[in-house]
Amino acid sequence: MTLRLLAIAALVAAAPLAAQPLSPTVWLEAGSSTFDLSGTGTAGVLGARADLEFGRYLVAEAGLGYFRAEETFSDVSYAQTDVELQVQLPLGRVRPYLGVGVGQLVVLGETQRPLPDGILSASPDGSNAALLTASVGARVGLQGPVYARLGARFRGAIGDGPDVFGSTLGEVTLGAGYRF
Repeated sequence: MTLRLLAIAALVAAAPLAAQPLSPTVWLEAGSSTFDLSGTGTAGVLGARADLEFGRYLVAEAGLGYFRAEETFSDVSYAQTDVELQVQLPLGRVRPYLGVGVGQLVVLGETQRPLPDGILSASPDGSNAALLTASVGARVGLQGPVYARLGARFRGAIGDGPDVFGSTLGEVTLGAGYRF
């Protein structure tokens, strides 16, 4: 009986979300990424994101980013994908948000640099890794369906590979979006 009451309560609570029209937004963004992978440094990051609002407060977001890291023995090009669930607080045209999610860091290519004695490293620097993500930022309505956003995202690698434990990425981006 209790399980049925909980199921009915969940359906009643979800009904207003289902009645709301979904408002997708597509974003292009650029910024700076600070990384601690097989080496540490800062690199430019480019990305594309899409979000879907479920009511006024809940947003699902997916993203794809690219950056090239100068690591210990090589230059590595990475793609980073993620999906997040975000809570936003609509304050007129400004919508601050907090989010959490999961993602993947994928090596696209690697160019090894010679060591000081001219020998190439025997092992590559780059490695794929699963990521946990957290984000904070704000979306700002500019004119009609055009939006801007400022966001910060932290990614921590999870897994048991030799180069995975302790690997982190942080980024700050500025983006432009169009809401359909």
